Amino acid sequence: LRFQGSEDPADQFVHVLDHLGKVLVTEVGVLAFCLRIPIRRVGRRLVGTGREHQRALHEQRLALVRADRSTDDGDELVRVRTRDELLELHVTFSARTHRVSGVLEQWVEVEHHEDGPVTIWDLDSIAPTFLVGPEAQVVQFGGAGWADEWAWTTERLTPGTKVLDSMGGIQPHLQRAPFLLLEPNGPATETEGDVVGCSIAWGGNTRFALDVRPRSGEATRDLRLRAGTNPTGAHYVLDPGVPFVSPTEAWTWATGRAELPARFPRWTRARVLRDPA
Repeated sequence: LRFQGSEDPADQFVHVLDHLGKVLVTEVGVLAFCLRIPIRRVGRRLVGTGREHQRALHEQRLALVRADRSTDDGDELVRVRTRDELLELHVTFSARTHRVSGVLEQWVEVEHHEDGPVTIWDLDSIAPTFLVGPEAQVVQFGGAGWADEWAWTTERLTPGTKVLDSMGGIQPHLQRAPFLLLEPNGPATETEGDVVGCSIAWGGNTRFALDVRPRSGEATRDLRLRAGTNPTGAHYVLDPGVPFVSPTEAWTWATGRAELPARFPRWTRARVLRDPA
């Protein structure tokens, strides 16, 4: 969560993106911080045996093609381009900074050139891995409906997977807000403690999954945070040559909770609203 050097989130983002742009690997899976494979399952509707059957059922393995970097008015964009080992399927992982707000955006793009459609069964916009303490906790927001959707619930994270999803279909945020706070080193206050804020820019059903795995003989644990759309009943049939772009996941980290409510509105006015005035 914290890197050597400046505490300025913009400088931290540059450090992360510089790392992603320079790492030379053959498997994207080793980029555990930001690029732990968000694509979970794809498949072809094929009938047969041998290689065709293998192509239809195989688990995702993506090989690195290249990483591109660009800048725009001081903000940086890194695009890590990968290709599936068997399918003619290309996945691009994108990360973009917003220095004014200190918010990092991430999303995934999928495109293929197979002979027929490819079905995306499960996909996350981000799936970073954190090292957390035994007192790590999550703050979620949800309620019974209008004017109650921002009720706070604070829970300690224990080994296993906790899923926070919405199933309302139309305006599901009235029951479950697409936002959470993660406090990886235990309870935080307005001014103290590490806090990570995540927001899914999607108006439909969303899902957060927090997978906590103990480390043998250690108090610290591994936490894999998956965030994106809810895949339940929402598989996507992708035709050849047609790009699929996942919803953007906006996230940031700070010392204390007070800073986060200021950062997301600044990012929203600059990057989301069509007419901020």
